[in-house]
Amino acid sequence: MIGAIVTGFSAYSYIQMSHTYPDAGGIGMFFVKAYGKGTITAVASLLMAVTMVINQSLVARTFGTYTQQLFNIDNNTFFVPALGVLLLGFAFIINITNN
Repeated sequence: MIGAIVTGFSAYSYIQMSHTYPDAGGIGMFFVKAYGKGTITAVASLLMAVTMVINQSLVARTFGTYTQQLFNIDNNTFFVPALGVLLLGFAFIINITNN
């Protein structure tokens, strides 16, 4: 419940920033508004991008693990990484088609 509350406040702040500063820059634009253009903003933006990639990879691997449990497939197969890569590919296709 605490995690849901914290996530709710975070989502609300992103929504308010997006309405106040409509731009396609994403989190990098928020850092520029907070810290100005400079090294801190660049490093924070790069770190945020790296953590997003790592997070999406972990979620994709978890998806693969849970999906194979639905079909009683052995844990030592290649299906977990394959399903994870398929999920990442699906997310990529959705993003490039301007979801």
